[in-house]
Amino acid sequence: MRVRILAAVITISAVSAAPLTAKDLLIRNVTVFDGTGAPAIPNTDVLVKGNKIAAVSFARLKSSGATVIDGTGKFLIPGLIDSHIHLPGGQSGTVADGDR
Repeated sequence: MRVRILAAVITISAVSAAPLTAKDLLIRNVTVFDGTGAPAIPNTDVLVKGNKIAAVSFARLKSSGATVIDGTGKFLIPGLIDSHIHLPGGQSGTVADGDR
């Protein structure tokens, strides 16, 4: 498993202006896509300590005080950005033409 690819999946955010303090997070029974083209890996546990992925396992990991998220029926994928957009005009028009 390529842990470095999965690292892009986890985003830690703050609700207030206080400094960020990352908490441990355990995602149980999630289906993992690693972005390499390999088949999805179901029923995987992923442990994040601080802001780094510490373990990816097919065996059940101990939570050890981590916040646990039930990933059953959910998917964990590398951070992907859809940078594809559509501008009005198409191939025959111009941007100024807009929708007709």
